[in-house]
Amino acid sequence: MSNHKSIIVSDAAPLEQYKWGNDCDAYVLVDEPELSVKLEQMPAGACELVHFHRHCQQFFYVLAGEASMEIDNDAIQLKQSEGVLIAPGAKHRICNHGTSTLRFVVTSQPAVGTDRIAV
Repeated sequence: MSNHKSIIVSDAAPLEQYKWGNDCDAYVLVDEPELSVKLEQMPAGACELVHFHRHCQQFFYVLAGEASMEIDNDAIQLKQSEGVLIAPGAKHRICNHGTSTLRFVVTSQPAVGTDRIAV
């Protein structure tokens, strides 16, 4: 039986909040060694750097806006209420080529930690 206390988290009350990349926001909702869940916001025109994870798989789910995903040199568009699973080892990045803020949830299993390798 777990000794963890249940708490309610949101973008207004995350476990942690930080900036990354080109003025992007991350709100940590779950922060465990085997599972990370973050709500992220990306302004129009922003892109993250291409990278991969040796052990971590990630699931991206769009809440608002439209995401441009690059996965192993394939480009796909994700609209609101769509998601995609990224396998360990797949080179990827997310971009917001739209005109409004992109809001998405990214789930990582296990948590990314130091398992992020820039390409």
